Amino acid sequence: MEKLKKAKPNAHPARNIFRINDIPLTEVSRALKLNYSYVCSMLAGSRSVPPHIDLKIKELVNSVEEQIVR
Repeated sequence: MEKLKKAKPNAHPARNIFRINDIPLTEVSRALKLNYSYVCSMLAGSRSVPPHIDLKIKELVNSVEEQIVR
């Protein structure tokens, strides 16, 4: 039972930022130019996020945070 708890996927931190700011994952997938289900599984933690895509996600998060500050 303890091993199952460790195997539980961890959501990407950007997922909560998008959720809090009411940004649909369809828009995130369009901005990344990736398949919706692929983006959902990466942000949910089911798939690992490649470094080049993680960089794009961080850029999106930064642009969201900049718009909130304004």
